[in-house]
Amino acid sequence: MELEQRVGRIHRFGSRQTIIVETLVANGSREVDMYRIARERLGLIASQLDPEQFETLFGRVMSLVPPAELEEIVGNAGVNPSQTTSDQIGQLVSEGYKNWQKFDEAYRSNAENIRSLSRGEARWSDLGVFLDRFCSARPGPDSVVTSFRFQDDEITAVDETLPTVVVDQTLYACGDTGGY
Repeated sequence: MELEQRVGRIHRFGSRQTIIVETLVANGSREVDMYRIARERLGLIASQLDPEQFETLFGRVMSLVPPAELEEIVGNAGVNPSQTTSDQIGQLVSEGYKNWQKFDEAYRSNAENIRSLSRGEARWSDLGVFLDRFCSARPGPDSVVTSFRFQDDEITAVDETLPTVVVDQTLYACGDTGGY
């Protein structure tokens, strides 16, 4: 199970590299039966997938199965697993599949939201969020910047309020100040 968790950590959704991990299970061991039961149960759930997709799904689902619970079930099973053992493993695999589905739905939703964002320039509010998240910035007092515009054949002063952030005790305006 530790190996399955390692595989799950290496091969994440969105990975750009192909990861191939061979899991060796000793013939005649309890793990052989556990893998057989887990594969059968997941096979029932995901019967419409082609074999290559099934192998990927199996690895991901098994990485979400709590190893301590699975070890306890396998450890208590003895040499020949009973129907109760099979049902317990099936329940763990089903829960792992449900957890994978929840994650996959959230991942796909977030990916769709990202794809739908405007690909234009970042806004000043985006910069503020970035500074807050990665530079320990905190909001500062609003700042007023005066600019001059030509309106109705006259030059008029226009005051614009800009938010500020404080990073390392220095105040920064989050907006176009015209260089001031």
